[in-house]
Amino acid sequence: MASTSGVVSSSTHYSSLSSEDNDSLSPSVLTSLPSQSIPFAILGSSILLPWSILISSFPYAISLLSPSSPLLTSLIPTLSLVSTLTNLFALGWLTYRAATASTTSLPSPSITLLPPKDQARTQARAIQISLVGLLLLHVLFLLAVLLVRPGGTGWGILSGLGIWTVGSMILVSYLQTNVMSYSSLFGPKEIGATQLGNGMIAITVSFVQVVTSFLGPKGNRTDEGSSMKHSTVVFVFVGILLLISALFVQKHLTTTFQHQNTLSSPSLSPSLPLPTSRPKSSAFETFKTNWMLNVAVFGVFAVTLSVFPAVTSTVRPVGTGWGKSFDVWVPIGFFLFNFGDCIGRLAVSFCIIRSHIQLLVASLLRAVIFIPLFLGCNVNPLGNQVPVGTHPWGDGVFLTGLVLLGLSNGWITSNVMILASSPSLNPQLKVSEQELASTIAVFSLVSGLVAGSGGSFVVGSLSRLQ
Repeated sequence: MASTSGVVSSSTHYSSLSSEDNDSLSPSVLTSLPSQSIPFAILGSSILLPWSILISSFPYAISLLSPSSPLLTSLIPTLSLVSTLTNLFALGWLTYRAATASTTSLPSPSITLLPPKDQARTQARAIQISLVGLLLLHVLFLLAVLLVRPGGTGWGILSGLGIWTVGSMILVSYLQTNVMSYSSLFGPKEIGATQLGNGMIAITVSFVQVVTSFLGPKGNRTDEGSSMKHSTVVFVFVGILLLISALFVQKHLTTTFQHQNTLSSPSLSPSLPLPTSRPKSSAFETFKTNWMLNVAVFGVFAVTLSVFPAVTSTVRPVGTGWGKSFDVWVPIGFFLFNFGDCIGRLAVSFCIIRSHIQLLVASLLRAVIFIPLFLGCNVNPLGNQVPVGTHPWGDGVFLTGLVLLGLSNGWITSNVMILASSPSLNPQLKVSEQELASTIAVFSLVSGLVAGSGGSFVVGSLSRLQ
């Protein structure tokens, strides 16, 4: 969620996040080592996998409800809110730990499930524990999809998905913070690869969903529900394979020079005395340094989640060419958004904005552009076809808007997260504040997700007033 591969060029000087005293991995040494971008891209994909699985399964969850279910219009925003609130509380606790540790005598506090003995070993173990937990949850998700039956009011579906969401988001919070900090031990290419993996898994899952929807049966509600079920089974199975791959690549990373060199570094070695003090940086001081960036990333996701997917997934085509292929229409929308988001992340490699105020303004402008745009589309959660011309925007405007929404989301977010944790690009930031600044930026991002999930109820209500 934070950056993209290649954004930090080879001329950018790299400083280890673990300690100002740890100079064992110099820039020249880092650039001469084999790149671990592919393993970290896989780890980055694992971070966003549960969220991608959840939002991609929304159409199937809706197809399971009876037409009279009271959850037809509230299931998606409710689960989005549960997901983001859980992530917010988990990251809030992690941010508190990071802020508390930054004023202690520990040379490099590790934010993990385990006691902070040394950063690399503890983070590697925490990543493995998180991945195993997510693997088990996705196996349970697959079994539930295979066994669930359509019909009913949907309260059982809401409860089951809610419990799964809470568990997966807690594990994702630990995985995200540890992967981000662990990748900093390897270098800027690996940091970028981690974030690029976030976008790649989203576009992969949505692509699988589009393909399986095109190949599935078309026709009545039962046929469309069957197609959505097949699609959901396929991309959950792909997710399980990804998590297994992530466990293998994490094991590989523990054998690399960077990991082993960190373990033998004097500043992290448990056999040598620890420094008695370190520069103190409070969370408030670090937040003030990057306050425009933190507000910008908050605004980006507040706007995105207020319309996507809770509102955009209920938009029906007004063109007659689509017929009633709602099971194909929705996956195409998800794919276009994720495609734009991925391109936006890649675009930062060629065009990065260092101005905090410009990023803040760009973030705020998205609310003025995209909320009215999607409100002008055929938002119709009950699925009734509306004749052409009854809405100001046609299908082309809606689909183009999804691409631009994703493009701006990925581009601004990547810009913000790179500057928020890179002293070489952000001179206001001290190296000693780097890890805390990164955690605060992630917390601001998730706070925006929560605000957007709550805002989706408001935007959805406005659409029904039209």
